[in-house]
Amino acid sequence: MDFDLSDVINILKQRIVLLLSIIIPSVFITGWISFAILPPQYEAVTTLLVQTQNPSTQINYNDLITNEKLIATYGEIIKSKRIAREVIDKLNLKVTEDELLKKVTASGVKESLVTEIKVKYTNQAKAAAIANGFADSFQKNLPLIMKVENVSILDQAIVNQNSKPVSPNPYMNMFIVFLLALNISIVISILLEVIDKTIKTEESVEEMLGLPVLGTIPKGPSKKLEIRLRG
Repeated sequence: MDFDLSDVINILKQRIVLLLSIIIPSVFITGWISFAILPPQYEAVTTLLVQTQNPSTQINYNDLITNEKLIATYGEIIKSKRIAREVIDKLNLKVTEDELLKKVTASGVKESLVTEIKVKYTNQAKAAAIANGFADSFQKNLPLIMKVENVSILDQAIVNQNSKPVSPNPYMNMFIVFLLALNISIVISILLEVIDKTIKTEESVEEMLGLPVLGTIPKGPSKKLEIRLRG
């Protein structure tokens, strides 16, 4: 069965109750979960500067490749269990190394020698403390691990009382669920129309039988028959 746009619109009009019964509860539940249940997540960022090994003002292509690999290596060291364990012990956190590392990202800033340590946590002050803790621990352990001292802390994470949570985003979540629910309800409506074999219009009769419709019986008001028993 082929459907054009007008057919789809008519199907959706006929099944508007189904659409609303899927969309409205889905969006409402998503909003309730986002506002009332999911804890807010704050983000703190500490930046590190990786000093080039070549003191010359001219840096060639090989130097750039070397620095990129070095920054990538530093990112892996930052996210190591060795560093995480020191941060946990220092801040007396009640989490495992793996649980803490899931909240931490370390990556180089594009086309620079700067590495960012980002931490997402439910408490803003603790997020900043963890980000700074990773930076301090990494800077302290780097000479022991790679025998180099070419990293300095550029900016420490600070606590800003005006900061807003980076997640969850209730309105974005609700919008995404609205689109998903809309698409799902449209698909369900079309599937129900496809499997529905009842004849609803004159055009359907002509299409199925290949015969013209000579007349129609108007639909009148239903009347109830009352039967009284005498005895």
